[in-house]
Amino acid sequence: IGAFTLRAHPETPLRVVEAPDHHRVLIGDAFSTDERPVESLLAGVVPVGEHLAGLEALESLSGRFALLVLAGSRCFALNDAFGARSLFYRKAGGTAISSHAQLLAHAFRIHRRADVLKLLATPGYMKRPVKYLPGHTTLYDGVQALIPNNYVEATSGRMRRYWPCTPNAAA
Repeated sequence: IGAFTLRAHPETPLRVVEAPDHHRVLIGDAFSTDERPVESLLAGVVPVGEHLAGLEALESLSGRFALLVLAGSRCFALNDAFGARSLFYRKAGGTAISSHAQLLAHAFRIHRRADVLKLLATPGYMKRPVKYLPGHTTLYDGVQALIPNNYVEATSGRMRRYWPCTPNAAA
C-alpha cells in the first residue's frame, strides 16, 4: 500500500480507505456506534504535518482494531482507545509495526534488553499476578509498545494522546 508492505493473517479483517495522498488501513473488527458506515468515519482521519486530524470520528468507532494512516513515507498508527489490539513499533532502522514485539525482534534480529531481563528475574516482579512491563517498555531493544489511547508517528516515534477528542487534546 503506497510505500509500505502490509502482511496480515488471511482471516484478519482489513479495510482500506484510499485518498489521493494517503491511505487508511483498518485492521481488525470495528463497528460504528451511529448510523455512519465505518469507511466514512475513517475518511475523516487525515494526516496534517506531524499530526492526525479528524480523530473525533473515532469516538463513533467501537471494537478491537488498529488503524494505520499511510502518507508518503510516513506511517501513523493507533489502536482502539482501550488498546485491545496491541501494537509494537521500532523507531530505528526504518518503519516497522507489528501486533507482537517478538515478531519485530525475529524479523530484524533484535536482542533482548539485559535491564528488562534483570527486572523480570526480581522476586517482586515474579510475585506480581499481572506481568505487564511499565509504559511502552518491551523486552526487546528498540521495540516499543504503543500505549492505548495514543497514536504514534512511526518514523519519529512521537506519540500523542487522541481520546477523548476535545479541542487541542492531541496537541
